[in-house]
Amino acid sequence: MKVKFFPLVALVSVGSFFALLISCGEGDDPGPIVKTPVPAATNLTIDDVNNSGNASDISVSFTTPADETNIKEYWVVVVKTALISTLTLDQAIALPSTNYQVVAKSGNAQSLFLSSGLSDFQGLLIANDNEYTIFVVSVSTDDESTTDAISLPSNSVLMDTPAVDELIIDDTKNSGNASDILVEFSISSKEDDITEYRVVVIKSADANSFTLAQAKALTAGNYQAVPKNGNDQSLFLSSSLNDVEGNAIIDGEEYTVIVISANDTELTADLISSPSNSVLMGNFTIRVSYMGNMGVVISDYEGHQVIIDALHQNTSGWYRAPSASLNSLITAGAPWGNSDITMVTHNHTDHYTFANSNNFLNANTDAIYIGPVGTRGGINNVRNQVSQINPARFTSETVNHNGIEVEVLHLRHFDQFGNDFSSVDNYAFIVNMGGKKVMHVGDAFYNAANYEPFDLANKGIDVLVIPTFGNLYSTANRDLVMNLINPVNIIAAHLQTSTTISDVQALYPNATIFTEGGAFKKY
Repeated sequence: MKVKFFPLVALVSVGSFFALLISCGEGDDPGPIVKTPVPAATNLTIDDVNNSGNASDISVSFTTPADETNIKEYWVVVVKTALISTLTLDQAIALPSTNYQVVAKSGNAQSLFLSSGLSDFQGLLIANDNEYTIFVVSVSTDDESTTDAISLPSNSVLMDTPAVDELIIDDTKNSGNASDILVEFSISSKEDDITEYRVVVIKSADANSFTLAQAKALTAGNYQAVPKNGNDQSLFLSSSLNDVEGNAIIDGEEYTVIVISANDTELTADLISSPSNSVLMGNFTIRVSYMGNMGVVISDYEGHQVIIDALHQNTSGWYRAPSASLNSLITAGAPWGNSDITMVTHNHTDHYTFANSNNFLNANTDAIYIGPVGTRGGINNVRNQVSQINPARFTSETVNHNGIEVEVLHLRHFDQFGNDFSSVDNYAFIVNMGGKKVMHVGDAFYNAANYEPFDLANKGIDVLVIPTFGNLYSTANRDLVMNLINPVNIIAAHLQTSTTISDVQALYPNATIFTEGGAFKKY
């Protein structure tokens, strides 16, 4: 700790300087002694360069003052970026020696790496997943005319590793080999440090014991190389890919994926991702994916895909879809690809927007649009993609497109938030795909008169998607659903972020509750 002693009586500010008033003998009055701060360092920059997970990853450079006559040395102080406004010069010069790095003056600009054991301003070891900024203290020589000075803050840097994050996989096809597996991951901010990604498939029972030695011993055929492209990755694996042991990837096995961020130098542990989720390879019929609010995407193993209430406006207070995933769905990008039908239950923007619907139809030129009359006015129909179906309330009509059968039921909208929505046309849809029937009710009113005309209990509904927020989930409404629709499976959606999930689960203990965009369920 740097300590200075003065026979101080008072400290007063004089412009940008400090005046120290010294007690003198009677009759002596030399006046205040003005101590001038030494020059501060400038042009501070830092970067996260190495991959050790400590302060030695950080490179530091700064320009030293032209006149270093009254400077003894420099102290580099690392601060979490969120706290930079709290650091003062007095606090900096009072730090213990473990919380700053001494840099000897050299007469030249400084460039260095920090010490691996360095702690930050708070005394915490510098580690990954934190954002840091530095200050440099110019320490004076302790003469009677100068004081220490502190620089302006540097840029900030997020300590990170090249290992990928948010790694998820799914079995989305029925080929019985690795090409069934969809892999998605978020890239590191340090992608410049790597040459390619290597996707490794491991039996789930062995995933947590995967070692650095195994990663180094991998041979072609036992991993899939993925070129970096500056974006988060979404890809299907090659049909010929083997698992890490060289065995064919087959149905009936449960697999996990690990991604290695490979570079041209030595492979280190922090280049290896955490294991993904596990997936059991095998046949499935349909998959229902969540797209926020009441939005779902229904896919089958033949490549058909329909969308219901998914081209919405992400609204605060409701569970949302990731913007990137929603944009990919609209534009037929990976992993969604082309869709056959988009359906809208009613004219509220938390279920669709004209802009998103038009962009979707422009990208999916073979798709059709189904929705109540009030949702069609802003839809561009130059390719005759808009269905003109218009069943009267409490009746239904059927549409067939690309081998997909959709029964369109006209129901009453529920009342909510003190509003009377009884005049809002609300369509429900029963989608027949892959031998399964999925019913999506939109914002249908929970009363017997809304459902009795359709004899739903005898239609064999395999999956029912219902809204569950506010007063919509209750014992009475649950009993109505079970008695009048009698679904095999229930998906609870359209939840507010304030909804108590455990209360929904208590009413529907076997239901799938969708709260995270990208979640899915197979049937």
